Amino acid sequence: MSVAALTMVYDDSYFLEKWIGYWSNYLPKKQLIILSHGPQEDVYQIAEGCSIVELARQADDKNLDAHRWGTLTHFARGLLFQYTKVITSDVDEILVLDPQAGDNIVDYIEKLPNNRVFHVNPMEVVHRPDLEDDIDPDAPILKQRKYFQTNKWYAKPSISSSKHIEWKMDGHCTFDDISFLPDVYMFHLKWMDRHHMMQRAQIRHDLMRDMHGELFVKAGGGWTRTMEEWSEYFELLMSKPISEDACDFDQFRADIKATSYKHPQFGYWVYPRNESKVLFEIPERFAHFF
Repeated sequence: MSVAALTMVYDDSYFLEKWIGYWSNYLPKKQLIILSHGPQEDVYQIAEGCSIVELARQADDKNLDAHRWGTLTHFARGLLFQYTKVITSDVDEILVLDPQAGDNIVDYIEKLPNNRVFHVNPMEVVHRPDLEDDIDPDAPILKQRKYFQTNKWYAKPSISSSKHIEWKMDGHCTFDDISFLPDVYMFHLKWMDRHHMMQRAQIRHDLMRDMHGELFVKAGGGWTRTMEEWSEYFELLMSKPISEDACDFDQFRADIKATSYKHPQFGYWVYPRNESKVLFEIPERFAHFF
């Protein structure tokens, strides 16, 4: 089998369990590559049988996100000398094949052309605390959550068959032409539970600040927002109406292609960060995945 899946993790046991639990349905565990960002005993327990690489972690790294994605870039390039395709994602992102297109995502990926980079269709799973209970960590997520928003910034280049892959902007952009896989969806789980998200945000909030509470790390907004800003964002999610119509992903992809452009200074492809103004219902055919 010529496909590997790659992620990097720090203090994210819950999502690591879900990520491994999902991908081990399709790949031997040895082909799940876990970069442990620092020594973490729970990673060795959760990821037993996977290929684990323990990296040094610099607590005072002021360019943490750029260095993290630089590391993932070079690992993915190296893996592509041994595998024909590499799936790379954050640990809270899971790629699935639309059941209407097939029942095995790895078989689908293996048939993709070489020397290419492929973007996926994002579904950001959203918790509506006014309509849904807190997540039961022992039960499947998609059995407990019904809603998602689209977010163009998360139409990420997550599958590569090119040894020249180079991610920019924290894994959201590359230098390769934007090419979508219409049948592959990426479930972004960051917002799937308000309580879990706020706990996770507090940990990141503390990591990004020095002993005086001042921000000292250059990282994306997902790492640097204040707790008040996170709380306000959840209020925004709750205020979004729920669409009666299904999401038109054909139009979503067309909009990205129409508005994307090459960064005038650095040359990588950039596209809008727009979120949908409404929430959509997750189609029932996806509920069994995880």
